Amino acid sequence: MRISVALTGARAQVRLIQGGLILVLNIAIGVMIAHTSWTFFPIAILVAAIATYLAYNHPILTVVLIVILSTITDNLSGFLSIPTVIDVGLFNLRLWDPLFSGILVTLFLKLFDYQLIQALLRYYLLLILLFVLLILQLMLNIGVYGINALGEFRTYYSPLLMMPYLAIFMRTTEQRLRMLKVLMILSFSFIAVVLLNGLFTRDIGLIFGSLGLKLIGSSGALALLYGLVALLLTMNRRIMRVSPLLLALVFLTGGFLVLLTAHRSVWLATTLAFLTLYLLREFRLKRKVQFVLIAYLVGVTACFALSNVGQNPVEFIETRLLAFTDPEQDPTAYWRQYLWRTSLEEIRQNPWLGSGLGKHFQLTGPAADLITTSPHSLYVTIPFQIGIPGLLFYLAFIGMLFLRFMRLRVKQCIPASDRAILTVGIVVLVAAHAYYVSYTMDWITWLYVGLAGSVLVNQKQ
Repeated sequence: MRISVALTGARAQVRLIQGGLILVLNIAIGVMIAHTSWTFFPIAILVAAIATYLAYNHPILTVVLIVILSTITDNLSGFLSIPTVIDVGLFNLRLWDPLFSGILVTLFLKLFDYQLIQALLRYYLLLILLFVLLILQLMLNIGVYGINALGEFRTYYSPLLMMPYLAIFMRTTEQRLRMLKVLMILSFSFIAVVLLNGLFTRDIGLIFGSLGLKLIGSSGALALLYGLVALLLTMNRRIMRVSPLLLALVFLTGGFLVLLTAHRSVWLATTLAFLTLYLLREFRLKRKVQFVLIAYLVGVTACFALSNVGQNPVEFIETRLLAFTDPEQDPTAYWRQYLWRTSLEEIRQNPWLGSGLGKHFQLTGPAADLITTSPHSLYVTIPFQIGIPGLLFYLAFIGMLFLRFMRLRVKQCIPASDRAILTVGIVVLVAAHAYYVSYTMDWITWLYVGLAGSVLVNQKQ
């Protein structure tokens, strides 16, 4: 009886501490947001509190909102004039920033779960060490660059928080399968994004240019690729039943858009994704026949579409492949390589600590223009900001994660849905790190990988 009373008292104390933490953290977030505009202070507190409530109690809704307010909004903004950044007080506030703050508060609260912390330390130790490096850089740079240091941390590394977040909340097979279905719906929603952008655009030059279909960005095309991979793997294991006609239509539409959006990094990611699926023996005879047929139809449809807008299909492909065959002749590839060379000079000067967070890179482009965005490669951005040790921790974490996914995937005790999720995680890891040659982290990748990570962390549940 006394033990029961003591436990009840201990739980009450933990809840009290958690409540105090929520209050303090939300007030801190409100102060940062409102800093130079105190009119916004009560609104900022309210928004931070709602975001924390959602992140703690409704993880699936939180994920849906994160994708809508980040990737989907970014892909719609060029055509529908949707603002992606709001100037509020001290911050240029991104639409998903309140949810990001809610996720941060939630992760702090979960520090009280000892067993969970043990599991995270066991499987995500290298990721935790990477975050330690980032936090040290944040502490070193916030006095120099102010709130810009926090802004760069949020912009370039926040998707990694999906790893512990999904491990905490996707603890059962049923929860993970539900989340996988939600992620697939979000991936295929980019077909609707294309239709919406096309509906509000009348100028064919804005819809289709010499560089391909302009109706979605590379992040949207990448999300579509992940959706196709997840659909294939769930169909292979009979987790989802879809009519053959609908299946063919989805693959035909998705494949057509991935091809004609003509993002070279997504093409590279697609090649490695399907090569990985082949090596994992996920293309059974029936699927091989279907894949060849769909690939043929995609090719024919793409050729027809290109011809209709006055482009030679062969010349179109050759032009887009210049980045790989002769980068000096491709303006975008040349611009990126120039930035990489400039960034590498900076890395050589600060190999161990990097140039820090908040500097806004301050690189010089080929036309002597000032570049304040990233060097357009994850493998350059990380050592530029936090040094070569940061990149080594990151690559070691990815390698360890890949090997653990591969080992767990072949265990007999794993349910079919979890096996599918792990396989999706493997394919996404490979595809994403081809894509990251020319881009930095995105939310969709780390949602799929984080879901696979939740199988790993919770495998004893």
